[in-house]
Amino acid sequence: MADGLDIEQGPDGSYVIGGDLDAHSATRFESALGGVAGTVVLDLSGVDFADSSGLRVLLALHRRLEADGGQLVLGTVSARVERLLSLTGLDQVFSRA
Repeated sequence: MADGLDIEQGPDGSYVIGGDLDAHSATRFESALGGVAGTVVLDLSGVDFADSSGLRVLLALHRRLEADGGQLVLGTVSARVERLLSLTGLDQVFSRA
C-alpha cells in the first residue's frame, strides 16, 4: 500500500478497495483491474478519500466493462465516497448491489 491504496479480492469474488483512490493511486487501480471482465463488484467501504482521478478510473472501468457486455457494480460504499458520488451525479450512473 505504498501509494495509499489497498486492493484485495474477497472470498465472494468482489474487489475490496481501501485507502485513498486519488491521483497517486489511480494508475495502480487501473493496472490491478485492467484485465477484469464480466460483472465486477467493488466494495468501497474502506476508501477514506477519493478525488477526481479516483472518479475518473471508476468511470473508465464502468465504461470499459459495459462496452464489453459486462457491468460495474458498487457494493458497500464509504460515506465520503457516497457523498462524492451524489455531488457529481455519478450515483445515478453506477449500478448498486
